[in-house]
Amino acid sequence: MPDEPREPMEPTPRPTLWVAAVERTFDETTNSYKFFWMLALLDELERGAGPAIPLSALVAGMLAGASRFLRQTGGRFGARDRLPELLERLCLAEGVSPNASPEEIRAAALRRLETGDRLARELMSLADYVPYRFLRSFFAAKLQGANDRSVNPRIVELAEQAFSSDLPPVYRFLAGPEPAVELHPAWREYLQDHADAVREFVLGRLRVFLGLRSSLIVSGLPEPGLRASEPRAAMVAEGRAAYGAPPEAQPTDAGPGADRTAPAGSVPARGWWRRRNGSAAKARRSWLGRLAALFRRLLRR
Repeated sequence: MPDEPREPMEPTPRPTLWVAAVERTFDETTNSYKFFWMLALLDELERGAGPAIPLSALVAGMLAGASRFLRQTGGRFGARDRLPELLERLCLAEGVSPNASPEEIRAAALRRLETGDRLARELMSLADYVPYRFLRSFFAAKLQGANDRSVNPRIVELAEQAFSSDLPPVYRFLAGPEPAVELHPAWREYLQDHADAVREFVLGRLRVFLGLRSSLIVSGLPEPGLRASEPRAAMVAEGRAAYGAPPEAQPTDAGPGADRTAPAGSVPARGWWRRRNGSAAKARRSWLGRLAALFRRLLRR
């Protein structure tokens, strides 16, 4: 069993949930692992897991999510993606049909992981990088210049330090016989309240990554504080391109070595809008921005 949380969290003022950092984690990807990692987190929460979730359960969830995605879309995967190969080998080793339900795939993965054999180790290799690199955007400024070997332990250290701060990461890491991640209580509540919207966002970004969908029709994550039944934030509806980072230190998309903060009240341009128009202000004024916002509103009806 994973370690219990090391200390109970004292009641504190509600922390700021930096949803833009979560969005930004999908901006630089070479495979689909981050997408299925996020979907696995959502699935585990729906099962009632947490706050500590074993990495083995999340790896099994990634394989189950990949099988569901393949069945629903027939989507192709990139050359660097090992999920389809590992999924096929798992099914052969466990005698499970490739068309089995995600629940059966998850159960088969958990059985195989318990054996500790070669295939089990290869399945667990999915967690060698993705749990750490998923949080990298939260600590981008502090990780600049770090060599690749030191990035994972540095992220573990930074996540632990920031976990009780007013700008926490999604989770921190728990060592022990069964390594796990511990979701921050505020992030756990956010993901539970907005599970459908977060899943829609992740699947949309995954389809864009795989070339199955246009980026123009992928909305951002919902703002913290909105109830699940409330409409998306006005800035999403109007096609704006940035989300609520701390007002006193808005992160920018500057390149390596640059200052990643902007003056209070400024809103950095992101993604397609930045590349096309150069700034969020221009995007909001453009007829194409208004057309895209209208298109999103029609899709949500």
